[in-house]
Amino acid sequence: MKKINLILGLLTISFLSYGQSDSKNLSYGEYQENWALVEKSGLFGFINKDGIEVVKPQYKKISLFGDFQEKWALVEKSGLFGFIDKDGKEVVKPQYEKISIFGDFQENWAMVEKAGLFGFINTSGNEIVKTTYEKIAPFGEFQENWALIEKGGCFGFINNEGIEIIAPQYEKIAPFGDFLENWALIHSGRFLGFINNEGIEIVKPQYDKIKEFGDYQDKWALVETNNLLGFIDVEGKEIIKPIYDKIHPFGEYKENVALVELGGLLGFIDQTATEIVKPKYKRIAQFGDFKENWALVEVGELQGFIDENGKEIVMPKYTKIAPFGDFKENLALVEIKGLIGIIDQDGKEIVKPKYKKIDVYGEYKENWALVEVNGLLGFIDENGKEIVKPKYEKIVNNENLEGIIKGKTELIIAK
Repeated sequence: MKKINLILGLLTISFLSYGQSDSKNLSYGEYQENWALVEKSGLFGFINKDGIEVVKPQYKKISLFGDFQEKWALVEKSGLFGFIDKDGKEVVKPQYEKISIFGDFQENWAMVEKAGLFGFINTSGNEIVKTTYEKIAPFGEFQENWALIEKGGCFGFINNEGIEIIAPQYEKIAPFGDFLENWALIHSGRFLGFINNEGIEIVKPQYDKIKEFGDYQDKWALVETNNLLGFIDVEGKEIIKPIYDKIHPFGEYKENVALVELGGLLGFIDQTATEIVKPKYKRIAQFGDFKENWALVEVGELQGFIDENGKEIVMPKYTKIAPFGDFKENLALVEIKGLIGIIDQDGKEIVKPKYKKIDVYGEYKENWALVEVNGLLGFIDENGKEIVKPKYEKIVNNENLEGIIKGKTELIIAK
């Protein structure tokens, strides 16, 4: 975060005394035509050529007319400064500890200080910004036509008309454009938010952290509250509430999808800010590891599958699932409590897990697989249909015989 430095440039006021301490009368015209400076009891004023006192001797110092403002003279009284005009009228009562040169901060404005607080007067002598601020930065330093102000240790902005656009309420205000064009990061207590260049609080200070826009997703910024994560968009809308313990980058698992974690469980959100998979899985494998566009998921110790849309294709109920094609093309072996079955590429359970063993298809007969239940053998076909019930203790593959010969204890297959 960039540190905010307030540059205040009140100029030291220097007076031209022109012998104010040495002479009781100066020549006429020195300060103004037909006026002469007079001194009485160490205080200065003016008389005209008729000897009339046009300005009573009441000022400790009087500068030359025009030094600070055309047709005005700076005056000092009891350590405070103000202005008189060429008619001798006090246009600004001596009430300020300091007055800067007009135009230093804003055209036709002069910064004034009273009791350690700053404000502005204009060339009409009006206090257009009351002396209520501890600091005022130069106009345009943070935002065009705005000046950063500080009051009570909090910051806000005034505009070039003297209107308080944003009341001093933030501990810090970062420069506009650091995060997003025309936005400025604000700090209120421990919370962060944003204001825009119209002075509108478009994101209330409610987040502990806000990441850069685009770090995770185009036009989104990651936000954190109480160690929980979510997202806001470039309109300041909270598109994903901070409810997740962790959010992985989009595309890490699958394009346009981000893995999310909550309470040690995993799920997915997509680029439309939709939670397509609720965080309920202990593990989610990479898409495509077992089957194209499918990801293996675990709930407790049980496994199943979800598709690329987050739909649960195979409910997690198996203790183990082998990759598709290891056993037979488009089929996968599944296991429950030591018993084996088969699912197809649509997620359909074509063979319920009831076999102790299922051999590879074709070892005994084309498109048949040997199965075992309680030590007895039989066969299923490629559709999972039980062609030969498991009732044999032994099955022999004999190439010299033709057909199938059934016995009491064994089945002989002839290829």
